[in-house]
Amino acid sequence: MTVSGLTDAMQVGSGSFHSCALRSSGAVVCWGYNAYGQLGNSSGTTSYTPVTVTGLTDATQVGIGYNHSCARRTSGAVVCWGYNSSGQLGNGSASAATAPVTATGLTDAVQVAAGSNNTCARRASGAVACWGDNSYGTIGNGTTATAYVPMAVTGLP
Repeated sequence: MTVSGLTDAMQVGSGSFHSCALRSSGAVVCWGYNAYGQLGNSSGTTSYTPVTVTGLTDATQVGIGYNHSCARRTSGAVVCWGYNSSGQLGNGSASAATAPVTATGLTDAVQVAAGSNNTCARRASGAVACWGDNSYGTIGNGTTATAYVPMAVTGLP
């Protein structure tokens, strides 16, 4: 079985109860549970078919977390949307977002990965920045303090 109308997927990912795909055009579509805005279409309505993420037309990669989603843009910026109780969207807040918000200070990302309640990006220099829940040191900065904006992982270039 294929997802209805989705014949140009370049990448796909799944979170807890939602999935997203990067289209060849650079648009991102998501479907599934949407109570926290994790579909990114400026609503909180669950969708059983793909809906287009608001304002995102230049994505080159997606990273799907538990109840949030992120994309790397052609510019190297990272945008995220959805649940944000631990700052996993990287925009300095703990408020959920139903449409993409920009992770603070990232203009040179070459890869993005989303975890349960945290997110990381590899920068062009090879350095890695992470943000969100840090209960078990997942941010890699030597602390267990939550990071609401991207923080450099210690000991990498």
